[in-house]
Amino acid sequence: MYVALLESDIQSLLMERKIAPENWRTLIKLQSKVKHFQLQLNVTGEHGNPFLLILRKNVLNKLDFSVIVATQLENPNRIFRLRRYNGCSHIHSNRLESETFFDFIFTLLVNAIRN
Repeated sequence: MYVALLESDIQSLLMERKIAPENWRTLIKLQSKVKHFQLQLNVTGEHGNPFLLILRKNVLNKLDFSVIVATQLENPNRIFRLRRYNGCSHIHSNRLESETFFDFIFTLLVNAIRN
C-alpha cells in the first residue's frame, strides 16, 4: 500500500512536540538483530499523533548508526519515516531529492551555509 503525505503535513508532524512518558526507560524495546542493535520507543505528540523513535547501532562500528523519527499510520503495521539521521560510516543517498551525503552533521552545515 502506497502512502503519501503532503510536505506541509510532514512539516507539521516534525514540528509537533514529542512527549516521552516519565517511565520511558522501561518502555524501550531492545531488539538484537544479526549485525545491529535496535531500540524503539513509542511516544505521543502534543496533538495526540503517535510517533516512533528508532535508534539502530551496528555491533562492530560505532559510527554506523541511525536515528529515525517516524509516525504510526492508521494501519498499525505501517510507519512513515519523517526523518532519518545517519552516522558517518559510509556515504548515504537520498533518491527523492537526488542528494548524496556522508553524514547528517555535514549536511546540516552545508545547508546552513547555503541559507
